[in-house]
Amino acid sequence: MKILVSGASGHLGHLIIRNLLERGVSKEQIVAGARHTNRAGDLEAQGIKVIPFDYDQPATLEAGLKGITHFMMISVSQNDTPVHQHDLVIEAAAKANLEVLVFTSIFRAKESDLPLAPIMKAAEEKIEALGIPHVFLRDNAYLEMYLSNVMQAIQTGQLVSSAGDAKIAGVSRFDIAEAAAIVLTHPEYYGQTLELAGDQAFTFKDLAQLAQTYRKTPVTYQPITLAQSHQMMKQAGFPKHDLAVMDQLEKVTASGALYTDDHTLSEILGHATLTIDDLVKRYLMS
Repeated sequence: MKILVSGASGHLGHLIIRNLLERGVSKEQIVAGARHTNRAGDLEAQGIKVIPFDYDQPATLEAGLKGITHFMMISVSQNDTPVHQHDLVIEAAAKANLEVLVFTSIFRAKESDLPLAPIMKAAEEKIEALGIPHVFLRDNAYLEMYLSNVMQAIQTGQLVSSAGDAKIAGVSRFDIAEAAAIVLTHPEYYGQTLELAGDQAFTFKDLAQLAQTYRKTPVTYQPITLAQSHQMMKQAGFPKHDLAVMDQLEKVTASGALYTDDHTLSEILGHATLTIDDLVKRYLMS
């Protein structure tokens, strides 16, 4: 087994490699691919091979995948990511002799209205069309996204959102990384599409109540309309493109599309998923 983890200089890539090592995969079996290899010096210091692996540079892709049997492909998820961004990577993967390609996709990718869904849907379809053995990890919204909401509420005593009472079954990157390490090394998951969500869904009202336990004085939750939220972000100076992305994200959240009572993730992990409270505690204690 030879595992390539792309995006290895990022937070999720680091966590996946850490989990692989903790699960008994040797450092000699892991290759860390990074666009900027100088940002993965800590991995190199651990004895892990670090290579250039740039999604926009085809030569690095084919060279990086040579001899690889298991490819952990971390998706690009910037607001301005073009739909075809993943194509070169997938085409290079199709030429490699892979046992599996594990791809970090997005929750309900093929029917979702989330801003990044078209990018992930296109990547999934290309992987399928080229006949690459694969697993799709369709991650729900990351809990880490909501830490700033809780922290701001702790400071100000107020939480404002257009999400209404919609529930969000968010997931932590810590749990996604652990699941990725498990799936990469267990063939029984190969060929599956896994919708990954947290066990404990929450609303923004719940986030306000959580903030209140740390602030120790009342935190009020102020629901606002999508139009009001748009105007607030516009006044705050959000660029036009980012504003459109945020509008769409808030619309999807308010619709309840980020809720599920599915427990696939905790079943893979063999334990309950982390909650937003768990992450707040980690953040405040770090």
